Amino acid sequence: MSNTPTKILIQMKNKKEINYPAGVSNSVHHAGQNRTAIIPTLSETEEFFKSANYPVAEAQKFFYYNRGRGWMLRDKVPIKDWQSLAHKWMLGIGKNNEEKKQSSEAGPAADDLLKRFLQGQKIFNLITVEHFQQLQLQLTETDMQDAWKERINQLTGTNQHSLNQLWDAYLNGSENNALLIKDKPNLINLAKRIAVYKHFQSQTENPP
Repeated sequence: MSNTPTKILIQMKNKKEINYPAGVSNSVHHAGQNRTAIIPTLSETEEFFKSANYPVAEAQKFFYYNRGRGWMLRDKVPIKDWQSLAHKWMLGIGKNNEEKKQSSEAGPAADDLLKRFLQGQKIFNLITVEHFQQLQLQLTETDMQDAWKERINQLTGTNQHSLNQLWDAYLNGSENNALLIKDKPNLINLAKRIAVYKHFQSQTENPP
């Protein structure tokens, strides 16, 4: 017989070797896909984090976290570009810290503020623009007029020259004044806070 079992095995082996790129072991491929993760050492990970000005402590967390996952993504796909993943890791840390910071600075929610208001507490200084957004309110011309008056009260009696000029501009009532144009974001934010306060007042007059 011309094709002995041994010859057939040799032919199959040679065929596999031809299908793989030079210098790549057969174990890297399976069904035409690369299933081997690129795994850095701890020292390589730390050096990369240092070069990117990231904390070394985060390099260690990143390394041991991914080692515990077998250097696999959530969908069980091997990690091919761990450097890019490291950048995403640090971006995620910054995002989480910023969200925590914003959460701590946000203060009480609108519902909690309403409860305090109904209890007779002074809550205006606790009202923020975020509460206006939470309640999905709309600014009215009356809100803007009330904010204009309140802005004058805020600026009254100040000793700072620039604020005195702004106070004069509000008193003169010229909306085209450069100082008023520059201060308009502050005026709008104040109007939104006033709108929230007036909304709370309406809840006492017309309870839900």
